[in-house]
Amino acid sequence: MSRLSLIIADAIALALALAIIVLFRRLLFGPLPPLHWGLWSTAAAWFLFRGASELFTPYGLYPPEELRRSFRTSSAALVIHCALLIASGSYETWRLFGLLIWPLSLPLTYTCRTFIRSRLIALKQYGAPVAVIGNGLAARRAIRELLSRPELGYVPVAVFTTERAEANETRDLFGVPLVGRADAAGSFEFPYHVSHALLAVGTGWADERNHQLAQQLARRYPHLQIFSNLVGQGHWLARARPLGPYVAIETRHARFTWHQRLLKRAMDIAICLPALILASPLILIAGIGIYAADPGPIFFSQTREGRRGKPIKIYKLRSMVVGAEAKLAAYLAKDEMARFEYERTMKLRNDPRIIPGVGKIIRKASIDELPQLWSIIKGDMSLVGPRVMPTREVDLYSEEGRDLRRDMLPGLTGFWQVEHRNDSDFRVRELADSFYVANWSVWLDLWIVLRTVRVVLTGAGAF
Repeated sequence: MSRLSLIIADAIALALALAIIVLFRRLLFGPLPPLHWGLWSTAAAWFLFRGASELFTPYGLYPPEELRRSFRTSSAALVIHCALLIASGSYETWRLFGLLIWPLSLPLTYTCRTFIRSRLIALKQYGAPVAVIGNGLAARRAIRELLSRPELGYVPVAVFTTERAEANETRDLFGVPLVGRADAAGSFEFPYHVSHALLAVGTGWADERNHQLAQQLARRYPHLQIFSNLVGQGHWLARARPLGPYVAIETRHARFTWHQRLLKRAMDIAICLPALILASPLILIAGIGIYAADPGPIFFSQTREGRRGKPIKIYKLRSMVVGAEAKLAAYLAKDEMARFEYERTMKLRNDPRIIPGVGKIIRKASIDELPQLWSIIKGDMSLVGPRVMPTREVDLYSEEGRDLRRDMLPGLTGFWQVEHRNDSDFRVRELADSFYVANWSVWLDLWIVLRTVRVVLTGAGAF
């Protein structure tokens, strides 16, 4: 069902892209000639390439890697399309198809896959069942991660523990039933097919026992994964490398070269310059609404920390009343719970400073952030990066976390914003920023941009 749903999602995306191109061509050039046989060949090649790239496998593929493979398959299909049209002498007639299908296929396949995948997840019809085997803390961490990322397609259905006391006293971990000891996992009979297992063991368990258990599980489960926090912060760039009879885990921390910085800068300009032009009428309308609701400045500026700790000035649409800080101080003085919330996150879910009506709207839709597009064009910020923050908040990070985030330009959007938005504390923000810097790639940036559109449209986590 999951595999078929991905094929259907891609077919819908391809049909939508073709419909857009046909409509565009009819408006510009009039009636279409009969569809060229090369178009059908290109579509078939596109599906074959996607199948060969394991894009129809409904588990284990992180979204940025999915985007990277989608880009490669679309590029390969485009090359075949052009070659077929040139060979048949029809290039002039159908070249528009090739030029447009390539940029359209990426956002459309992402959107269709995300929509269908989310519906199937809600119906509990997506992914592969996984048996989790391990000790208490490691198994809990593994299950928590699997449950928090259902789009990865791993559905924990049973836990087998290495802890004798836990096996006797605990019935489930985060709602996943604990069905027995680890040594029973290799012979346990499920009422349905389970071919995936996740071995989650801590450093305190003997290596020889781990090795024996892994061998036993490998005979029972065709797909066995080892869950480990040995490398600390998660790495999408981690790779398993054979080393004689052993396996080594290679992690590659992203470190910007000059050409990577140039590419990221080019992407910022290409996206943000037209975006600022298109957003100008919306900024004007919002400004009029702000002044009508609470007369005073339309914009306000703040000093934030940029790359390498350099102070930068950013601009936003004013969403708070004039005299907001005095109002905040009075509110926190009389509300202890609000004071605790503000000290933990520097945010308030029911913030008394927000301009009634228009202030809440522009914050919910992130319209107040649009003037920062100018900061990106100037080079003080990037479209995607660690969250732009004042130095006093950055100082709450660990030394390693500060060093990592200061290696990059702060971003208008970022990994933390699309994963958690405002409802998270500083430890979560630091982990998200560190994860982004360690795993940076063009595909991670592209995924964050696409995810940002979805988060802004739904208003998830904003207040």
